[in-house]
Amino acid sequence: MDAVLFGGEPIRDKPTMVARVIDYVRRFYGGEVSDEILQGWALTAVDEVWGDGPKVTKYVPMLALRTVRAHVVNSLAERSAAGETLPPEAVRDTWIWSAEHASAGGPASGRAT
Repeated sequence: MDAVLFGGEPIRDKPTMVARVIDYVRRFYGGEVSDEILQGWALTAVDEVWGDGPKVTKYVPMLALRTVRAHVVNSLAERSAAGETLPPEAVRDTWIWSAEHASAGGPASGRAT
């Protein structure tokens, strides 16, 4: 996330910001979720934080990526529960998420989910 937060100049227009966030989510999650779904999640995530004023514009990519990441992890968990074999990077992302949120009852907490 630091690379997203500190990389590049602040963006002042929403379409350019959406394009930047879509580029990031494709790079991070392209092999895990379809491109159409990622684009939709990215657009919705930017919409949610864009109107918070100019003081937050620099942080839009980071905030939007957090939202998209939560969607990706939830989608992967549902697919896994349905018996789908996930790609290797999906296993990595769900493990990282569960380790970061161990108090929520994820696998890293030792409690059943």
